[in-house]
Amino acid sequence: MQESGFVTKVLGPSMGGEDLYYYLLHIPGAFVFVWSNSPYALHHPKFNLEEDAMLPAAE
Repeated sequence: MQESGFVTKVLGPSMGGEDLYYYLLHIPGAFVFVWSNSPYALHHPKFNLEEDAMLPAAE
């Protein structure tokens, strides 16, 4: 699906770990992945988040 120039994909379950799980035991919430076209990985010092992707991802 493509909306607002961004591609939306529904992925299957992930075994990725995250401490958010402990918050979700007490309050409702969700965990989503928002990818970027950055050539660098998420924790690389040169990684640059595409801020324009945040609003469509949240909607």
